[in-house]
Amino acid sequence: MLQRRAASARATQRYDLLRADVTGQLLIAGACVLLAGLAVGMGITSFHAQFTYIFATKRQWAPALLEALGLDAGAVIFALLGIALARLGRRAAVERVLVVICALGSCGMNVLNANLGSPRSVAVYAMPPVLFALTSDRLIAVVRRAALGKTADDDGQRSAWYLASRPLLYGLRLAVDRRGTAAGIRQALLDATPLPQPALAAVREQASARGGKESTAAGAAVGSDPAANPIGPKAGIATESGCDGGAGAPARSSRREGTKTARFLALVQQRYGPLSEFDLAEVYRVSSELAPKVRLNTGSARAALRAAVLAARDGAR
Repeated sequence: MLQRRAASARATQRYDLLRADVTGQLLIAGACVLLAGLAVGMGITSFHAQFTYIFATKRQWAPALLEALGLDAGAVIFALLGIALARLGRRAAVERVLVVICALGSCGMNVLNANLGSPRSVAVYAMPPVLFALTSDRLIAVVRRAALGKTADDDGQRSAWYLASRPLLYGLRLAVDRRGTAAGIRQALLDATPLPQPALAAVREQASARGGKESTAAGAAVGSDPAANPIGPKAGIATESGCDGGAGAPARSSRREGTKTARFLALVQQRYGPLSEFDLAEVYRVSSELAPKVRLNTGSARAALRAAVLAARDGAR
């Protein structure tokens, strides 16, 4: 009896989900039809404004007609491609951004025909392409969410307007925090473009050779010029540990074997074991934790650690 009730409840639940899914699909289909009508209406309005301005500039009927159709037609094409990709569960970020770009271009062309001294005139001429871009972007997001179901990633549903506004936001941040923004952009660039293992090894060799030449030249200059060492050759020299090393104490650079990157990778292996078993998700945290200990740039440390872990995994296969 209980099994029959449970089976009946599951069947009822499946039926409700199927009915809700069918209803949602019908609503999305209706929204697509309305979007097509909106594209036609807003396209005609935008086309008239652009054609008037272009014809007044070129005085040629056919080129003005074709150019006035270009941006709005491009926005419609990219919107259709975005809907098609969204039905497959794809984010369609490129297509959504291209819709925004076409809409902004169409908006600019419309505003050129408006009375720039009147905010109401500018708003009226700018509204049609902006309205289509907003509507198509939200429809693409809804179609993708319906295709993925309840497990859709909310972060993946961000609007293309958010992606397009990122450069503007970073430009404003650069104006108020030039040094921090520049350092962050440099670090993001290093993280996004890690060096291959052969190139990384060449960079290490060049850095090691450069460091050896500099330390040799500095030692020769100190030994040959008495004025460069006013304390005298027999005076004690404080080392890193605070002890008096005396005249025969080794130079500071000779106590450090290898480059900063090599010491950093050795410290990572000492703390967390072999690189072939290291989790790539921990690269950011470990680099931020251990890079300052060897005075290595955090972005360079992340790039080097990621490349070393990938190389170690390839070698272990």
